[in-house]
Amino acid sequence: MAPPAARKPWRGAGALALCALVAMGCAESTQIVSRPSGARIQIDGRPLGVTPMTFTVPRSEWPRTYSCEVSKEGFVPQTVLLKPQVGGGRIVAGLFTVGLVFLFKSPYVFGSDIYDVDLAYDVPASTGTPPSR
Repeated sequence: MAPPAARKPWRGAGALALCALVAMGCAESTQIVSRPSGARIQIDGRPLGVTPMTFTVPRSEWPRTYSCEVSKEGFVPQTVLLKPQVGGGRIVAGLFTVGLVFLFKSPYVFGSDIYDVDLAYDVPASTGTPPSR
């Protein structure tokens, strides 16, 4: 049996590997911002908050596309699709870790790290001029 001093480096390496696996996480997120800020966000018809906000999806719900409606009084609402795509870096990481990374991370990522929505004024037909901010 090896002396205790010889076993300690393995314990440290094991703890480091465990921390690395936990740090990989198990959810994906993207940020939704709007101009002007403070717009209401609904994902698949469910109100979630106001912009700017981070939308996080658990790994169990991947991959699927989410419908995000961004609306603010006085502006035309917009719908943006939050689409997953295969992450090239995830595939490479999966190859280098012999697939272990896929236990903690989905091979999918959001199509963008930030979804930026510009809202247009809702111009009433009778006046023809946009309201002041």
